[in-house]
This record gives sequence, C-alpha cells and structure tokens, in this order.
Amino acid sequence: MIDLHPSKFFAAQALHQLLPMLDRMMRQIEQRAGATGQQLSAIAAISEFGMDRLHLLASHEGVSRPTMSRLVNNLEARGWILKQIDKGDLRTPRLSVTDIGRKMLVDSCEERTQILMNLMGEFDEKECAAFSSILRKLHANPRPRMDRPVR
Repeated sequence: MIDLHPSKFFAAQALHQLLPMLDRMMRQIEQRAGATGQQLSAIAAISEFGMDRLHLLASHEGVSRPTMSRLVNNLEARGWILKQIDKGDLRTPRLSVTDIGRKMLVDSCEERTQILMNLMGEFDEKECAAFSSILRKLHANPRPRMDRPVR
C-alpha cells in the first residue's frame, strides 16, 4: 500500500516522471564518453574515494567480486585504470586511474554537470539552495533493499 501523504506522493510522482528523461540524458553522455555508467562510477570510486582494492570497489559499487573483476579487467584493457602488484599483499592488486581515464571521467562529469545546471536555468539562488538541500537529504537516506518489493 502506498503511503498517502499527498505532498510526498506528488513529489514522488514528479521525480518518477523526471527520472527517465535524466536517465536518457546521462546515457547519451556515457555513449559520447565511450563508457557505461557502471564504468564511470567505478573509475570515480577509485579516483575520488580511494577504492584501490577489488573487494573495496565491489562493496562500494554493490556488486560481486567476480562482476567487479570483469569490469576492472575491461577498464584496464581500455587504458583507463592500472592494476599494480602490492608487494605487501600479493593476493590483490592495487588499482589506480590513468591520465586517460581521469580525463574521460572529468570530461564526462563536466558535461553532466553543465546539462543539469541548464535544467535548473530558471531556478533562483533560493530555489537552488533548497533543491541542493533536498538532494543531500535524499542522498543521505539509507538505500532500500531492491531484492524484494519496497513497502
């Protein structure tokens, strides 16, 4: 049963209607970059959050180690990341982003940011601040488990 708080319901409906358009826009940027969203997210996690081990990266991205291993191998083959042997722990390599991978990530992020800023073109400063606050709250909420229906 849907929680019928009218203002939350209408806000959820508006967001639900907006998400497909945003998804299409982001996929077009990914196509121009030649990377998938999952690849960009993994590169960002390595670059920005220091997820330099396969198990840390898999956990951060919410995928299994074998899935992340395949993704990392693909990123390495494309020259976007490096795997280096850690003499202190030979079981798993350390991951780092190459200059090519960093440029692709930065260019993609800049394009995404510009498109999103353009969508907010009619917002005044107060609306931008309020919207930013709301988005931070959404981001801070615990993620619902998606392996079963949300109630």
